[in-house]
Amino acid sequence: MTLWAVVAATAAVSGSAYAEGYNRAGISYELETMYPKHGDNLNLNGFGLNYIHGFGVSSKLPLFVETGAKLSAVFGSIEEKDMGYTYKTDYQVMSLAVPVNVAYRFSFADGTMGIAPYLGLNFKFNLLAKGKEGGKSYNLFDKDVWDANRFQMGWHVGAVYNWNSIYAGLSFGTDFIEIAEDVATSTFNITVGYNF
Repeated sequence: MTLWAVVAATAAVSGSAYAEGYNRAGISYELETMYPKHGDNLNLNGFGLNYIHGFGVSSKLPLFVETGAKLSAVFGSIEEKDMGYTYKTDYQVMSLAVPVNVAYRFSFADGTMGIAPYLGLNFKFNLLAKGKEGGKSYNLFDKDVWDANRFQMGWHVGAVYNWNSIYAGLSFGTDFIEIAEDVATSTFNITVGYNF
């Protein structure tokens, strides 16, 4: 059976008005990892608040274009040793991301459950980026400090499991535009929330 035959069969049995859209809102655990070209990786842990709206693009297939917004805050620290001394630097990053996804919703159990894999682009606006070392705070957007980018763009892939009005999801992605010169980033998140 070909992929298109599976898609057609799924569309035939799911029996919903695919052109209708949907909404979901949730809270997520965020893991953002920074990969400096010269230095140790930095893991920042935190949370996100998410909203997504799905727009139906077909009356015959459960194919959707999704967009929305995610406000996230992540925190972490790194320790470096130099001449017998240990220096600890704490980091805090807050961002607003706007995803644009293509999603396909597979439904089963009479439509009460389903899985929706998606692939998309992520447009991220870094609202705050701070470091703190030895009681002294500094702005990572400062050109004399780190010259972090306010804007980033990347890709992500994920899937959402729907059970009636409740959902859970996973996603992973990386950025095309780095947060700073020679510092790549990736993001992994786990989300739970409500469909409406």
